[in-house]
Amino acid sequence: MKKFYLSFVLLAFIPSAIKAQSAADADAVKNNSTVSVEYKLVEATAICLDAINSPTEYNAYVTPFITTEGFPKKTTNVSPEELKQNIFEYLKARQEVVENILKERKKAHDQLYGVRPY
Repeated sequence: MKKFYLSFVLLAFIPSAIKAQSAADADAVKNNSTVSVEYKLVEATAICLDAINSPTEYNAYVTPFITTEGFPKKTTNVSPEELKQNIFEYLKARQEVVENILKERKKAHDQLYGVRPY
């Protein structure tokens, strides 16, 4: 008999748990633009740091962006963490540069590895 009541109680909570999950999913969709902007900003910062610290033919597509006037430069008196933060702040103020870096990365990767379906 106790198992019956326990089963009944558990079954009673399932619809409310499903409703809570769908509400959380709806909130995630609303906040997706904020998350994707932050993700793109971090991704562009990492791309720029890679090109500054280890320039290769595979990241040469970012050279026009990191050589523009005003872009944070690597110097001996700037720590790697400060450089990363400076690049992040620079890109945060210039979302169009972030979008262009990511577009150029896709073009470069498509040339190197073939067109990706996404």
